[in-house]
Amino acid sequence: MTPQFDSLRRPLRALAAAASTIAALAAFSGSASAYVNPAEAAHAAQRGAGWFETNQLESGDLGSDWAMTALAASGINAADVHTSLADPSAQDFYLGKWQASGPGGAGTDAERGILAGVAGGIQTSRLSTSTDATKSNLVARIAELFDGTQIGEEGSLNDDIFGVLALHQAGAPQPLLRRIVDFLRSRQLPDGGWSWNTSPGAPADTDMTGSVVAAFCAAGVGVEDPDLAAALALLHSLQDTATGGFIAPPESFGIGVNVDTTAWVLSGLIQCGVDPQGPEWTTTAGKTPLDYLLSMQRPDGHFDWTDEFGGGAFETYSAVRPLGGAAFSSAAPARLDGTSPAVRPVADVAEGTTVPITLVIDHGPGAGDVRMCRVDVADGSGLDEVLADAEAASTPGACVSEFATVDGPGGIGVASLDGVAAGSDYGWRARVDGSEPRAESAEPIGFGDLVFLQYGATSPDAGPAPKVAVPPLQAARKRHARGARVSIRGRAGWRGEAIEVTLRCPRGLGDGGCRGLLTAQFRKHRGGKAIGAGSTAYEIASGTRRRLTLVATPALRKRLAERGWVKLRLIAATRGEDGAVRLTHAKRVLAG
Repeated sequence: MTPQFDSLRRPLRALAAAASTIAALAAFSGSASAYVNPAEAAHAAQRGAGWFETNQLESGDLGSDWAMTALAASGINAADVHTSLADPSAQDFYLGKWQASGPGGAGTDAERGILAGVAGGIQTSRLSTSTDATKSNLVARIAELFDGTQIGEEGSLNDDIFGVLALHQAGAPQPLLRRIVDFLRSRQLPDGGWSWNTSPGAPADTDMTGSVVAAFCAAGVGVEDPDLAAALALLHSLQDTATGGFIAPPESFGIGVNVDTTAWVLSGLIQCGVDPQGPEWTTTAGKTPLDYLLSMQRPDGHFDWTDEFGGGAFETYSAVRPLGGAAFSSAAPARLDGTSPAVRPVADVAEGTTVPITLVIDHGPGAGDVRMCRVDVADGSGLDEVLADAEAASTPGACVSEFATVDGPGGIGVASLDGVAAGSDYGWRARVDGSEPRAESAEPIGFGDLVFLQYGATSPDAGPAPKVAVPPLQAARKRHARGARVSIRGRAGWRGEAIEVTLRCPRGLGDGGCRGLLTAQFRKHRGGKAIGAGSTAYEIASGTRRRLTLVATPALRKRLAERGWVKLRLIAATRGEDGAVRLTHAKRVLAG
């Protein structure tokens, strides 16, 4: 391929992508108070996606797998993004990477992989036939971590929030999503918001509240729901009048209005079908959240974090999505050539190959139990064989305690499951990988499938469902994920009226590394008010350290001049790609 031909591809792709993005935003263009029209938003989204294309490596790496969500939101398929036709595409790169090592072992890693992979045209439940679900079936990986109430770490909410968003994109049934949303309801704070963790004393986090709003609506909850309405009211109170953006609370970063927070709230509104430029979200200064995002885009297409602190990949993919009319993910767009499939086909799997699948069981209103588990089956199995495999072994354990099936003209039917038996007015229906629910199933089950068994009324005059206590799941051993928390190393130095501090980002955090805000404070006397000494944003690659410079405030310079030394309190607030904020505190003596 000649360079001249390659140079023609981007303008053509830009035209197609812009048309797609304008169509996605058309739903919000009818409001008389829309200050950013669809064409302007589409152009900004296209420029942001173009920034990732410009910075793509020859390997296909975009710097973050999340970037595929920005490409999709701007109408670009990741399979069409490469430095030349001879080089791997972004889709090639991330599929190969995930097949080799997976997106990570934590629940939030699998959830990120699903959201990014769906947007990138990758079938994330069919990555490979590895027995390790983190490298083969990311939906089954989430299933391994679901205990019947919540996903993953009991102290975290971000794995539950993004679990709903990811499972929604993967086509999981709404009863399962509602089950997880019920858990999120139980952790709503009195002011209507949510934190990233389950501590009742944790303050509401604007970013996480925006993502929970998206999770509620992904599960089919309407905006009239009281809990969702309370969350929207809180977000409305946190909108900045002057800019239209949204404010992060002091407990997170203390930086006020910023692109990350604004983009996540916007994604929640868009998931709920709320016009982010309607009268309710237009400030008295005539600003909307989209106004703020556009004000933070720079000439090369990327978005800064705030007016004070620069930005990069995180801010850019977060902002491009809502500007393109998408929430946290969207379906892969059509290919540039108009004929290649938007979703990459998977390799054939020989019948009988052992593969992990996902089994979801809704035991009906009389049991109040919805469970999800990973089951290893032979590709091409029948429904009765899947249930037998689940009874023998599953993760979590005891997903199926007992079952009975019947043969019918349409295939295998479920007569009883976990003590919940079919009757004259209630019975079981099966759905395989999004098919229509049927009382009998003859579909072969295997590679990457999601099997949903639901007990419900079979006649319009059915009375209340029989009350049944189903056997509980066996608790799975919890795996604790390593959070994106930096360490503060060595002494604090003083050079040229600035503080120097070294931070280290731990290994094993992937492309995202550590990003956040380092703040220094001091007190004039014990028990006195904390006084700002300086702050700076940071981005540090996983497994590396970086020396940061904080420009000293006048108050600190004056205090050093008076005493010659100051006791500093250093606070590093690191936000992971999953929204969790982890704080690191340290005390250092600064000599002037």
